[in-house]
Amino acid sequence: MTDSQTPEEIKTQIESEAYYLAEKKLSYEELCWMLAEESIKSEREVIGRISKFKIEEKAKEIFKLNYSEDELCWNIAQRKIKSKK
Repeated sequence: MTDSQTPEEIKTQIESEAYYLAEKKLSYEELCWMLAEESIKSEREVIGRISKFKIEEKAKEIFKLNYSEDELCWNIAQRKIKSKK
């Protein structure tokens, strides 16, 4: 993602990333874990390793939110694209 991209281009990138993520057929738990990792990275701009405990706690919170698999894939993709900024 670059500063010169339009919102529509960014949306297209997110859709593409979410699609490829969905195609991997990951389990619901794996998707929650991935979203937890991406959420922690985006919240804190973490450098280095994130503790497994923090990821696990965040993944449990996400699991309880009962997102659909599509929503999980979209949120993961969105955070990944934004972190490339």
